[in-house]
Amino acid sequence: MYKQGQFQCVSFHASKILGDTQGGAILHDNAEADEWLRRARFDGRTEGVAPEDDRIDMLGWHCYLSPDVAARLLWKLSVLPEHNTDLPNSDYPDLSTFQIFRQ
Repeated sequence: MYKQGQFQCVSFHASKILGDTQGGAILHDNAEADEWLRRARFDGRTEGVAPEDDRIDMLGWHCYLSPDVAARLLWKLSVLPEHNTDLPNSDYPDLSTFQIFRQ
C-alpha cells in the first residue's frame, strides 16, 4: 500500500505476485523527483524531444517499461485479489528489522 510522502519501489520480476518478464516502478508523489526519475530512466533525455533537439545534461539509464509488458501487468493487476498471501522467501531477511526501514 502506497503511503503519501514516501518513495516505494516495486519489482515486477517473474517470481513476484504481480510479475512478468521485467520491470519495476517507483511510487511517489514528488513532482521534482518525478521529473528527474523520468529523465533518468530514459537515458537522461527528455521524453518526447528528439535527441538532436534535447539538452542532455545528466546521465541516465535505459530502463523504461515497454508497452507490451505494461499492458500485461495492468491486465494481471485487474484480476488480482485485493489482498494476497505473502510469497515464501525463507532466505530473505525481514527488512523491518533494519534501522533504515524504521523511519
